[in-house]
Amino acid sequence: MNRRTLWALTVAVALLVFLCIPSVASADSGQTWTLTGVTTSDGATASGSFVYNAGTGLYSNINVVTLAGEFFPGATYTVVDDGFFSPDGVVIMANNSYAAGTPVLDLEFETDLTSAGGVVELLGFEGYCNAGCTSFEGGEEGGEPARELEGEVVGVPVPTPEPSELLLLGTALLGLVPLRRKLVGH
Repeated sequence: MNRRTLWALTVAVALLVFLCIPSVASADSGQTWTLTGVTTSDGATASGSFVYNAGTGLYSNINVVTLAGEFFPGATYTVVDDGFFSPDGVVIMANNSYAAGTPVLDLEFETDLTSAGGVVELLGFEGYCNAGCTSFEGGEEGGEPARELEGEVVGVPVPTPEPSELLLLGTALLGLVPLRRKLVGH
């Protein structure tokens, strides 16, 4: 085998190895958590999911729905309140408005959410923003207390990609590159 052919083969194997390495960003895109068995104090239910990224501490892809009960009409929640989120709780809103009367849902988790998944108990309160949305109140009349929620969130662990066979083969071939000099005679 001549020198040029061996060099071209070495470069091709190196490119193959780099193309087989999985993207780091895809490995830590966040954990999807799903509400299960969540009931409200006025006889309704809540369902949906959200993504929590333990690496960045951020919530995304919020899609939580509460159904109408005795005191509350229910709402669809899609936005995180920027001032109120952590691994053990999040306040989500029905829209980006901080106007009085905007539906607000405060979810508190028994333990911190992680990327390992699992089942975590939750307690929550549903109400409406007050003027300026510095806190939230009960029903529209203001006479009812905030609606309580109770249940669980379930996170299924995201599988960590294992090295592919091509990556292992490419790495082994790269380990043979030092022998190239002996083959060529230099």
